Amino acid sequence: MCPTNGEPVVPFISTAQMREVDRAMIEDYGILLIQMMENAGRGLAGLARTRFLAGDPRGRTVLVLAGTG
Repeated sequence: MCPTNGEPVVPFISTAQMREVDRAMIEDYGILLIQMMENAGRGLAGLARTRFLAGDPRGRTVLVLAGTG
């Protein structure tokens, strides 16, 4: 399914669903919250590097804004 601009629709989950995913990962699979946060950060950094920095961040300035959630 694509909106009128041709971009693909990105699926999303609710806050309650994400809490359940976090709970299951921790309690059912034994993955620590810090591990999940590190993996998410690594994935996002890789995406940003590829998409916005042509794969090479050397000599570039990167600004990271992060909230509490």
